[in-house]
Amino acid sequence: MTYTLSKRGLSAIKTSEGCKLSAYQDGAGIWTIGYGTTGKVDGQPIGRGLVIDENCAERLLRTSLLTFEKDVNRLIKLDGLTQNQYDALVSLIYNIGTTNFSQSTLLRELNMGNVMRAAEQFLVWCKLTDAKTKQKITSAGLLNRRRLERELFLL
Repeated sequence: MTYTLSKRGLSAIKTSEGCKLSAYQDGAGIWTIGYGTTGKVDGQPIGRGLVIDENCAERLLRTSLLTFEKDVNRLIKLDGLTQNQYDALVSLIYNIGTTNFSQSTLLRELNMGNVMRAAEQFLVWCKLTDAKTKQKITSAGLLNRRRLERELFLL
């Protein structure tokens, strides 16, 4: 079965990411804009002074989500995934990236059918690399997000 992100899932991602129309550096020092977009906007690198409008932020989010939705569908081998589980996984992969997700214990446990063990693994993904010290630190914001994703996953 191929899943698509629900309205509830989209809303959860938007709430977790927030929307900033002016470029900023996130906690890891990565230039970001809109709903967590990194890299480029219409070919222009994201950096100081870049400003977009709400329509652009929405377009960037929805375009990115298409890739992550496909990736979750491709990587999950478990039959009977619920819509809430799918939505939580898309939220996670949108934030941590496909490579990290594809190599995660969470994915391995879920594909083995260990749903509760997989759910606990959401809480592992709450660290970021401090831009100044280059050390891994627990982010209260990421921990809160992972708790919400885990809660959605278990509904």
